Amino acid sequence: MKKKPKETWYPIPFEEGVTYRVNQTILGDFDKIKEGTELTYVSTGFSRYDGYIGFFFKDSEGVDRRWDIDESWDPIERSKGLFTPLTSKSEPGAGGNG
Repeated sequence: MKKKPKETWYPIPFEEGVTYRVNQTILGDFDKIKEGTELTYVSTGFSRYDGYIGFFFKDSEGVDRRWDIDESWDPIERSKGLFTPLTSKSEPGAGGNG
């Protein structure tokens, strides 16, 4: 059974379980992610108090990582050029039936 994606008021530019390569170093308020880092997307969250949308990943060593953006920014536009997907859930061996 396929898990239903989390519904949010903002668009999510990532697919759960897919691995992405970071194309340029990202300096955030809560994390610094170096260019070339490979991250597997886990989930998203929103903090009204902080005014941030957070996207949560695991790196290749299983360490929790996060990319946060201002709640007024468009996540789809902000993610363009920063992340390249390396795997797809529909690829053979990636958990799909293909």
